[in-house]
Amino acid sequence: MEEHTIMSDSNKLPNINTEFISTIQNFFNQYKEKVSALYDSKNFHFDAPDDLKNTDIHYYINRLNQRIENESMAIEFYYGMPSSLWTPYGKIRLVKGDCWYANDGYDKKKELENFIKENFLTSELIPLTKNFDGEYGPVYQINKIGEKELEPVKIISDQYFLIDYEKGQNFVEELKKRFE
Repeated sequence: MEEHTIMSDSNKLPNINTEFISTIQNFFNQYKEKVSALYDSKNFHFDAPDDLKNTDIHYYINRLNQRIENESMAIEFYYGMPSSLWTPYGKIRLVKGDCWYANDGYDKKKELENFIKENFLTSELIPLTKNFDGEYGPVYQINKIGEKELEPVKIISDQYFLIDYEKGQNFVEELKKRFE
């Protein structure tokens, strides 16, 4: 039977670094601008959240409740579209609403993926996985945002991290206050 570490004390949550918050905000602003330019059609129902204060943030990055332990980021794709940004503060949803379809979608999906790869010097962290449950990934490590080079992603993966729900939600609310 696997051991689980219950993180019930808020000291186990990461400290919020104002400089790194600016880096996340910089990524988001560039991403949102590109999404807005590509997907202004009524035929394509894909949009970035209006801002980081009003999007979903989870204090874990995947179903295993794993977390990034350093100041790095990765972008997760789902069915060929960016779905979330992995950060040391958790997973930030990059999609507004639930619709991802369009008649002219494939070329725009590739253009957005290429924009992300070229502008953030990404490298593949986790390959695309297709199974009976769906299509997940790939996940790309973000190596550079503007002039700022990021550390390689380090994922806490040797055990599950179960954080008290209320403390996790309080952490997310404090984090959202820091975004523009």
